[in-house]
Parts: sequence; C-alpha cells; structure tokens
Amino acid sequence: MVSMSLMAASAFTGGLYHGFAPEFPHIEPWWWRVVLWIICGLGFAMAMSLLHELKPSGNVRNWQLLLALKFAVSSVAVLFKPEFVVAMADYGSSMFAWLIAALILRRPWRGPMLAGVGLSLLAGVVQQAQWNLSAHFNHNDVFHLIQACALVAFYRGGKRLTNRSPIGD
Repeated sequence: MVSMSLMAASAFTGGLYHGFAPEFPHIEPWWWRVVLWIICGLGFAMAMSLLHELKPSGNVRNWQLLLALKFAVSSVAVLFKPEFVVAMADYGSSMFAWLIAALILRRPWRGPMLAGVGLSLLAGVVQQAQWNLSAHFNHNDVFHLIQACALVAFYRGGKRLTNRSPIGD
C-alpha cells in the first residue's frame, strides 16, 4: 500500500513538475529534488515490503537499518546531484532484489512482479535513451505510459503477497 501510494505521489508530483516547473524557476530545482526523494522513498518502501514478505531468519532489525541507510545515502546524493539516474539507482536496486526473489522463489506474486520489474526496466531505458514517439509525445511521456503498465503488474503482485499487513489490505 505504501509503495503504491509513493508511486502515485511520484507520478503526480513529477507530472506537475514537467507541466509547470518552467513557470516557477525559483522553486524548480527543489521541486525536482522532491520528485526524486519520493522515488527514493518508493525504493525504500519496496525493499521493506520484500523484507516483510520474506521474513528472513536472524535479526530483521539489521536489514531494516541497512535499508534505511541506503535511503539516507540516496537522499543525500539527490541533494547534491539531482538527476533522475540517482533515484533510479535507488529504486532499481529494490526492484533488482524483487527480481532475484521472484526468480528464485515460487510464490503467487512471481509472475506479476517479474512483469512489473521488466516493464519498469524498459521504461527506464526508454527515458534515459530519450526515445520519443513524436514531438508531442516525448521520452518522459513514453516512460510514464510504460510505467503505468508496470504499476498494474505491481498492484496485481502486491495483492498476492503471502505476508500482507492489515494496513495494506
């Protein structure tokens, strides 16, 4: 639930940024950082969801601290280097963990999570390569269209998690 909410928040805030930030040059750099910080928060939430799903033996607290440290490092990196690739590295590392888990484990969420990760990877490649479909449908538009399909897959996978919390239902 938190991951999906952060994905929606990043899409909404990012869409507003792309549409209106040029009109507000004084706040534009910080507006973009907010978008990137939300994406880093999304990476943290996705990683925490996987940790909750897998319930590893041993001290879960150490894993939580490691994930919090990853989020903090990414957030500081965004402060000094506010580039999309920084947030994608954070978010991508969480998706990579989901990819590995989906490939190794035979859980009900396997297929949708693989689809979500694959579509997200494709969206990132399209965005970074700046593949445009037309002058009025640029690489950011294509990215968001593909990422919307990934969201559907992540949602379907999330509904199949075996250790869903009552908050997420």
